[in-house]
Amino acid sequence: MSLRLPICISTSGDEEMKPWGGIDPNSQHQLWSRWTFEIFSTKRQSLTEVLDNARRWLRQGFGSVGHVRVSKRIWSWVIIAEVEGMPAHDPDFVASVRRQFQHNFVELGWGRLGWGRVKVEILAVDKQDGNPPSQLVVIPTVKVDVSCLR
Repeated sequence: MSLRLPICISTSGDEEMKPWGGIDPNSQHQLWSRWTFEIFSTKRQSLTEVLDNARRWLRQGFGSVGHVRVSKRIWSWVIIAEVEGMPAHDPDFVASVRRQFQHNFVELGWGRLGWGRVKVEILAVDKQDGNPPSQLVVIPTVKVDVSCLR
């Protein structure tokens, strides 16, 4: 079971709601990263409860998030978040997120016997080496009707 919902955030009522909130996926100064949080615990929770708590925690920690996907595996929950602007290349920042995730999300939500694992991937960044920055291109899902191809 998997659920992927964009988090829509607007700073004023005049702005058009974008599926990435105030984030422009084609901005000039991109620093996109994918954070994968995995929780191992015997405590049972519903998908909507985990999704609501994950959205709340991610919004507090990262400010705004592009996409969040929550899925249930046999022994764990997996939360995947695509984020712009966070210094995912900084080992101190990643270590801080790991500590906060374990203490503020896993232990408070699943108890002391629960434990979490955090993995981060950099998707797009300006390496400042004279080359153009790598870009993250977000395109909508395209569904193809096979019967039309015959």
